[in-house]
Amino acid sequence: MPTYKGIRGLTITTRTGDADPLLEGDIWYNAVTRKIRGAKTPAGAWSSGTDLNTARMFLGGVGPATNNLAFSGKPDGTATWLTVTEAYDGSAWTEVADMSAGQANFMCGGSAESAIVAGGEPGRLANSEEWGGSSWTAGGDLNTARDTLNGFGASNTAALACGGQVPAVQVITETYDGSSWTEVGDLNVAKNKQMGLGTTAAGLIVGGSNGPSAAVEEWNGTGWTEVGDINTAREGGANMCYGTTTAGMIAGGNPNGSRTEQYNGTSWTEVADNSAHGAPGGEPGAGCGGGGTQTSAILSGGDPYIATVEEWDESLGAVTFTSS
Repeated sequence: MPTYKGIRGLTITTRTGDADPLLEGDIWYNAVTRKIRGAKTPAGAWSSGTDLNTARMFLGGVGPATNNLAFSGKPDGTATWLTVTEAYDGSAWTEVADMSAGQANFMCGGSAESAIVAGGEPGRLANSEEWGGSSWTAGGDLNTARDTLNGFGASNTAALACGGQVPAVQVITETYDGSSWTEVGDLNVAKNKQMGLGTTAAGLIVGGSNGPSAAVEEWNGTGWTEVGDINTAREGGANMCYGTTTAGMIAGGNPNGSRTEQYNGTSWTEVADNSAHGAPGGEPGAGCGGGGTQTSAILSGGDPYIATVEEWDESLGAVTFTSS
């Protein structure tokens, strides 16, 4: 019979508890439980989180499920645009400093400590606002005012905005250095209401209008390349796209807003469904706040003006091995 030592050339370590820190692939004998245990990443799943204080759609969001920021959006069917910003610590939302002006269908990127919002509506905007961890301040204007754009970035000093409507749908891409926007390589296909993830060195634009679309384009720091399509075509408002170009995830959108897909750098795989944020029957640009990684993500708000929050968890854990 094959043994672990024969396969791996190693003996199983005996511990009085579980390994700490956990490293994926590790295996040990837990002398307390008298069981062979190991570290693995389980299948991810969505679960209910704490509702936003203010129900809304067309909002933006940045950060993982334990350190998230949700901002702006629309609270109901009126023309009111929110300036409200809420911070999430994984258990409760707290209202923090307001944005200077309410807007929606904008580009957003960064983190809960350093975020940026640019463009959007009402009126096809060029302005940007920067979040520094405690307050919003004015940033540099886009070269081309537009709404229903999106993009990505690691912070308010390194972001990218692309696509949008002016009123024609655009291929324009602009990068931000913390003070000004510069036009760089155009998208291959004009689009708006797309989702985005990544940094100014490597990112993805996923889905969008004109269909909606299943197309995906990858940014390498200087230009765009078309890569593998998502399985379910969709369009969305604000960030519902998480992770990196080799470990990414999308959720929500219209139509089929309950389908979650993960990306490994080559292809997309459907995983556990989320509840419908921006579901069929809602406005095509219905958006919800999000952010995070392929292992810790969040969906907040959405169509039709909801406060619902869902959290995605796919964190490394210790499991007991059983015979089969």
